[in-house]
Amino acid sequence: PNTRFWSLKKNGKIVGKVTSAVYSPRLKRNIALAMVDLEHTTMSTALEVITPESNLRAKVVEKPFFDPKKMITKS
Repeated sequence: PNTRFWSLKKNGKIVGKVTSAVYSPRLKRNIALAMVDLEHTTMSTALEVITPESNLRAKVVEKPFFDPKKMITKS
C-alpha cells in the first residue's frame, strides 16, 4: 500500500499526486490511480512520478485499464 502520496510533475511543476499504485501481472507493468489537475488529464499526457528512489515516466490513459468483460481470456 502507498503510505505516502508520490507527486506528479509536468514541465517541472507539481500537477497532482499518485493515490495508489501496484504491479499488474496481466499488463506486465505498473498501474496507478492519481489525482491530477484538470488541465493535465488529456489522454496520453506524459507526466513524471517523483518517488523516493527515482523519477518515473507515466502517462494518462483511459479507464478502466483492466478487462471488465473478460475478453482477454476468450482470445
